[in-house]
Amino acid sequence: MTLARRAARTDDNHQELVRYMGRIGFEVVGIREPVDIVASVRSYPAVAVFAEIKNPEQSPSRRRLKLSQMKFYSIWPGYFTVLQTIHDCKLLLQAIRAGTAGSTCHSQMHSYFKQCYGGVPLDLITGGKHAYWHNWILENGGARVVKGV
Repeated sequence: MTLARRAARTDDNHQELVRYMGRIGFEVVGIREPVDIVASVRSYPAVAVFAEIKNPEQSPSRRRLKLSQMKFYSIWPGYFTVLQTIHDCKLLLQAIRAGTAGSTCHSQMHSYFKQCYGGVPLDLITGGKHAYWHNWILENGGARVVKGV
């Protein structure tokens, strides 16, 4: 018995960003689950970033992470970000080269949550990063914490 499978949907900007990343020095592997890609800079192979690609032309509610991705984000101790534009890819490359990938990924996620959720959805982010996010918000005064998203 064979089960028919539909091809997984990708955002319209997915191929553009992956190709661009390859041109500027990233090694990109498509994994689809839990996120779209794992990327590392060829000259800095010890730094791997899990990234979800979202299309900034879609409404904020259509760009939200799936619950399984939020759970992965909450437990993953490494780098995780959402890439939406070529500019995001450039910033990530510069951060990896400068040794600031952690803070850059954190800032990109903060901006993403602000755009798509109106604040950091702490009730959806469980696990060890909850206190980290809370402290970062208090220190930087950036986002409004939203509940029940």
